[in-house]
Amino acid sequence: MIGDDIEAVCQRASEKFGKPVIPVDAPGFAGPKNLGNKLGAEALLDHVIGTVEPTVTTPYDINIIGEYYLSGELWQVKPLLDALGVRVRELHLGRRPLHDGRRALGTRQRWCAPSR
Repeated sequence: MIGDDIEAVCQRASEKFGKPVIPVDAPGFAGPKNLGNKLGAEALLDHVIGTVEPTVTTPYDINIIGEYYLSGELWQVKPLLDALGVRVRELHLGRRPLHDGRRALGTRQRWCAPSR
């Protein structure tokens, strides 16, 4: 919106504070909530997901990616997945620590639960 180099600003902030600062290219906070979710997810794909290799993998690993509100339904689904021998390796439901997403590649399945 004002022409800042958001990538460079985030890089400098990361160096200054010793914590990852992820740039989300959302000029002027354009668009509805779902567009914001999409832009945030793209930033995670570009800067977080897949930046660390998982220590243990199985052929039955999955990742579940969705909004914060999905966690209410997950308690019903998780026992079924466990009974089937499916391991939920990474779970991304809104308010998760950044390090949870770094090992999100390398599964055979990624389940996305959109807001609509």
